[in-house]
Amino acid sequence: MTSAFAEGWRPATLLGRLTEPDRTELLSLGIEHDYPAGGVLMFQDDSRRDALLLLSGYAKVTAAVEGHTMLLAIRAQGDVVGEPAAPTHAATIIACTPVVARTVPLTVLTDYLVRRPAAGDLLKTLVMTELTGANQRRDEFATLTVRERLARVTGELAALCGSPVLPAWITEADLADLVDAPVASVPAALRSL
Repeated sequence: MTSAFAEGWRPATLLGRLTEPDRTELLSLGIEHDYPAGGVLMFQDDSRRDALLLLSGYAKVTAAVEGHTMLLAIRAQGDVVGEPAAPTHAATIIACTPVVARTVPLTVLTDYLVRRPAAGDLLKTLVMTELTGANQRRDEFATLTVRERLARVTGELAALCGSPVLPAWITEADLADLVDAPVASVPAALRSL
């Protein structure tokens, strides 16, 4: 079934950057699952030791912080979610649309990364890039207005989704989380864009 996803990996993702032999082997690992929109792919603090390769669809990465569930990121086809090196998962992953994903146990993923060191280096690079980007974004957002932050985030989401119109599953509360602003400030900022 994975051959249906062989084309169209976004270049910024692990599956988009792997060589064809490395990608083919990775896509043969684990078990493929279908998740409906709203389905939970992974729970925060779950001790299950695996990662998920997103083959299609979009998922929200959320975390409970001081009693409030906060949207941290949107992940899409070609991305890997889950922290196989951590003792528990740091976030809950929820399907925004129907999602097809491969669940790869930590031991299987580790063996693969030993056999395919270039894939391991690439995965480390992508994780470090995400962490560095999150830190830079936090620093940059400290100097921007809500409107400016919203313009940046909506542009990024439009590029991720491949459409200038944001999908209905991205709510004003989601945008508020992504730009670190009160939900009440989002409608006016959106109208001014």
